[in-house]
Amino acid sequence: MVVLVSDLMTAVRDRADMQSGSYIGDSQLIYMINESAEGLYGSICQGNPDYNVQQVVITLTSNTYPLPSDFWKVRGIDYQCSSSTDWKEIHSEPSFHERNRGNTQTIEASYGYPVRRYIVMIPTLTITPQTLAPGIYRLSYVPRATALTDGYDQITDFLTINSWLAFIVADVAAKCLEIEESYEQAQILQGRCAVLLTKILAESASLDAGESQVIGRIRHDHGSNGMGGFGYGGF
Repeated sequence: MVVLVSDLMTAVRDRADMQSGSYIGDSQLIYMINESAEGLYGSICQGNPDYNVQQVVITLTSNTYPLPSDFWKVRGIDYQCSSSTDWKEIHSEPSFHERNRGNTQTIEASYGYPVRRYIVMIPTLTITPQTLAPGIYRLSYVPRATALTDGYDQITDFLTINSWLAFIVADVAAKCLEIEESYEQAQILQGRCAVLLTKILAESASLDAGESQVIGRIRHDHGSNGMGGFGYGGF
């Protein structure tokens, strides 16, 4: 089902009993909807950083690359070693103060690959050491929430699931009622928002019911393999 911003605006005004639209103008209402949606999106991504991860494959000819225009947070970067299916994760520099540490090439003992590190300084991704930077990389990142600008904008798909729209409608309607100084009605809606937020955060906490099995497998793969601890990276 296609949901437009205008549909959301109508739902907010109906919930706040402000159908005339004379008290809260369209531009102010869209601003408040964006504020509510961005706040909810941030809370969900903080609780589960993998909730809305995007991937892009990039080719570096130098050691820097412009980050995607919708970039918010990095989740991981992989380097293509020899084929389209042979990827190895690389790690960030431990701290900004060590950003030049990777200028000297070193070898990762457990894998035998040269060590590559990445540094994110918006709006640029930097790979070190510079001599090893050229190549193909896969960037996994969390995008920013899409800003809504007018009533004809279509609501992003992920906003229409798990009671997100119901929360936004109740949250914005409560703020409209506060502006109108109808505090008692606003408090009722704020209580509804608290219930919806608890539900949404609980449902978004994990996308994989088998996550514990995945964690167990990772521990097995990177721990002892029966050779006295000399497993894949395990000593």
